[in-house]
Amino acid sequence: MTSPKRDLLLGKIALRAGMITREQLYDCLIVQDRNPSRTLGSILVSRGHLKKQDVDRLLEMQKKAFEESADGTPSRRHALFGRLLVEKGLATEYQVNECLRLQGSLNELGIKPVPPLGEILVQREYLNREAVETALDLQSLHLYACPECGHQIDTPGEEMSRGTYTCPECHADIPALFAKMAAAVKEALDGASKELDIDLPDEVRLAGLEPKNQFGKYILIKEIGRGGSGIVYRAWQKDFNRMVALKLLPHESDTASGVKTPFGDVEDLKRFYSETRAAADLDHPNIAPILDFGNINNHFFYTMKLLDGATLDDIVREGVDTDSFDKQFLSEVGKQTRRSGGGTGRRGDTLPLRTTVQVMRDLALAVDYAHQKGIYHRDLKPGNIILDRNGHPWILDLGLAKVKRIGDPAYVKGVVMGTPYYMPPEQALGDMEKVDHISDIYSLGAVFYELISGTCPYAGQSPDEVLTALPNTGPQPLESLMAGLHEDVARIVDKAMHRDKRRRYSSARSMANDLLRFQEGRPLAEEPAGARPRPFWRKVRAWFGDD
Repeated sequence: MTSPKRDLLLGKIALRAGMITREQLYDCLIVQDRNPSRTLGSILVSRGHLKKQDVDRLLEMQKKAFEESADGTPSRRHALFGRLLVEKGLATEYQVNECLRLQGSLNELGIKPVPPLGEILVQREYLNREAVETALDLQSLHLYACPECGHQIDTPGEEMSRGTYTCPECHADIPALFAKMAAAVKEALDGASKELDIDLPDEVRLAGLEPKNQFGKYILIKEIGRGGSGIVYRAWQKDFNRMVALKLLPHESDTASGVKTPFGDVEDLKRFYSETRAAADLDHPNIAPILDFGNINNHFFYTMKLLDGATLDDIVREGVDTDSFDKQFLSEVGKQTRRSGGGTGRRGDTLPLRTTVQVMRDLALAVDYAHQKGIYHRDLKPGNIILDRNGHPWILDLGLAKVKRIGDPAYVKGVVMGTPYYMPPEQALGDMEKVDHISDIYSLGAVFYELISGTCPYAGQSPDEVLTALPNTGPQPLESLMAGLHEDVARIVDKAMHRDKRRRYSSARSMANDLLRFQEGRPLAEEPAGARPRPFWRKVRAWFGDD
C-alpha cells in the first residue's frame, strides 16, 4: 500500500481513539490503494465507519500533531535526537522513551509549545545542559541540516556541478564539501534503512502474520518464560528493528489478591510497577537494562535487552550447552561438548571453580550497586541470573524488589514471597519489612553454594519443609558434599549464608572483596566467628594457586 503519510496518521489516530477497528482501517486502505485520488477520511465516511463530523475532528487532531514540523514528521527530530543520546551513552532508552511519551501527551492535550526533548531531560535531571548542547551539535550532521536555519539539505545535480549549494529556505551559501558529505551520508543511511526494512528474520515474518502477535510496535514471537510476576516473550521491536525481551502483566495470575482493575489484579499491578521502577533506576553492566514500558490494550508491559545464553539454573542442571556460548568462553571453562543427560536424573557438570568465583564476584558487585541505589532484589537465585554468550553474568527479574525511596507497595505481612531454597530465614517468616540488603547476601551465598556443589541448599526437601527448617537448621555443609573443597570457599559461603544476619557480610562489596582475595591467593578479610586457623602448608599452596 502507498497511502500518504497524513492519511496513515489519520487512520492511526482513529484506531487509537477507538473510533474504528483494525479491520475497518485495513479495508479502507485497500480501497484507497486502488484509487489513490480518494482520501482515507472520505472512504471511511462512504463506507459508514465514521460520520463527517468525526473526520473533521480527526483532521483537527492530525493538524495539531503536524504543527511542530512542516515536513510531515512531528517527532522525527526528537526521535533521532533521543537515539543519538542513547548511542552516545548520554541517556538510557528508558529515560528517552519516558520523555518522548511526555511530549506526546502534552501535544495531545493541546499544550503549546511542547518543550524540546533536551529540556525535559534536563528538568528531570537525566542530563545536564552541557551534554544536551554537545548532542545537538552532533545532531546537526545526523539530520543533514543547514547550519544557519536547520533546513534539510538536498543536493540537486546542477547545483553541485557548479560547486555551490544555496539553502532553499534561508538562501545561505553552504560549502559544497559539507553539502556533498551530508548527501552522501544520508544516501548511505537511507539505503541501510531500506535493507533493514526488508531483511526481517523468518521468525518475525511468520509471527507477524498472526493478528494476536501484534502488540503495538512489537511483534510477539514466542513465550520464553513465565512466573508469578508476568509472562516474558521474545519480541521484535519494529521501530528499532531489533529483538527484545518483553514482559507482559497478565490479567489473571496465581498471586492475585482478588481486587480487580481493568489492567489486572491490584497487587500484581503494585509489584509490576515496583519492578519497573527498580529496573529503571539501575544502570550497571551486570544488571539487564530496561528499554521501554507502557500500556497497550490495558496490558502493562516493559522491555529489556534480550540476552542469549543460559541461566545458571540451566547450566547447573544440564551442563554447558555448546550452542548457547561462544567458542572462546567454552575454551576458557574447558567445556568443549555438552554433558549428556542420559536420563539418569543427575545434574550436569558445574562450572570450574575459577569461573564460578569470577561470576560470583561480578554478581556481588552488581548487587552492591543496587543496594547503594536503595534497591533490594529479594529473589536472587540461579534462575534469575543468565550468562550471555560471552559468559558475562546478568541479573534479571526484579519482580520482588523493594525500592527504598518509594516503600514496599507489594508488601503483605505474613505472606511468604520468594523461593524457599535461596531465601534467608527472616524472609521465610513472612515479614518482608525485615528483608534488606543483608538478606540479598544470604541469597548470593545460596547461589554460590549451588554452583560449587551442583545441588541447591536443602536439596531433597519440599518447599514447605525448607520454610520450616530455615529458622533453626542450616543446609548440609559444603565440605560434606565436596571432598577437597578449598577451606576459604566454604568460609565465604558459610559467612554469606549465616542464619544470624549480624554474622553475615556487612555488604555485598565485602563479599566481593573476599572473593577477590581468594582469586589472588590472599587471606580472607572477614573470618566467621570460631573459624579454625588454616595450616601453614595450605596457605602456601593458596599463594601459589595450587589449592
